[in-house]
Amino acid sequence: MVRILVISYSQSGQLTKIVRSFISPLLGQKEIAIAWHRIAPIEPYPFPWPVWRFFEIFPECIFMIPSPIKPIGFEPENKPENKFDLAILAYQPWYFSPSLPMAAFLASSEAAILKDTPVITLCACKDTWLMAQEKVKTALEALGAILIDHVSFKAQGSRPVSFITTPLWLWTGVQHNFPGILPPAGVGRSDIRNARRFGRAILNAVQTGGLSGKNSVLHGLGAVKVDPDMISFENAVHCFFQFWGKILLFAGKPGQVQRMPVLLLFLTVLLGAMAIAIPIALIMRCAIDPFRRIQIAGRVAYYEQPSGSETDRLAFFKNDELSDGHK
Repeated sequence: MVRILVISYSQSGQLTKIVRSFISPLLGQKEIAIAWHRIAPIEPYPFPWPVWRFFEIFPECIFMIPSPIKPIGFEPENKPENKFDLAILAYQPWYFSPSLPMAAFLASSEAAILKDTPVITLCACKDTWLMAQEKVKTALEALGAILIDHVSFKAQGSRPVSFITTPLWLWTGVQHNFPGILPPAGVGRSDIRNARRFGRAILNAVQTGGLSGKNSVLHGLGAVKVDPDMISFENAVHCFFQFWGKILLFAGKPGQVQRMPVLLLFLTVLLGAMAIAIPIALIMRCAIDPFRRIQIAGRVAYYEQPSGSETDRLAFFKNDELSDGHK
């Protein structure tokens, strides 16, 4: 019997749908037992998210200072019969970090269950996940876990479109704000449906003895696709957020009056930086990038590991409803 652990947190519910599709080929298999635990914060994060509260928690997010979560209640992990053969961690990036509930789990004593366990990470986001995944990788390494795969699901539509639709969804709870003009916010239905190809690959690995615990089982399935432009962007904005995050943490805790004027100052500076820095960055990129092609290719390859962006195994594991966009 192959035992698979699934740990997830979904604020809007969409990530739960992705996980359900992801593991659907594994359900009902005689040789597989799945334990799916959904992280529950002691103080739930609301959805839709009040605008002020959305911005107020950014310092805690950037430095992964989580609020308490309810215990999951694993059996003692040192007993052989309670060990898992594979773990799947499904999270959302919040401010270039894993969501606070997932950060709380990774920092908890219960995360010791992941020691010496192969782990697949799965995230759903607008289009920024690189820094968050680096932090998850660091946490898993500290726990002694073995990261074998990563899958990223990104919001549909272009970057400017998702920049509009995603915040509106978070703040209003309405996923389709501009019917007939812009696509719905979040990950597209076809991408959610086609997440089953990863479950099929895991099932194949279980049935053929390919789940060794060291090698990727989701390679060749288009698990991730790194946009080279986002590498420098995420690194720069992450540093900017860290700088202001330290100031806000010094100013006070969430909800305290003394933090409010500092947060307003941060938002003002952020808007100004977006108006000034983005055009300058675009000009510099056009001027410099032609001379850094080898370096950029190396960075893309690094962030796409361990699963990669190749699609050479896609035909074998695709389902009948696979969209043409993945062929």
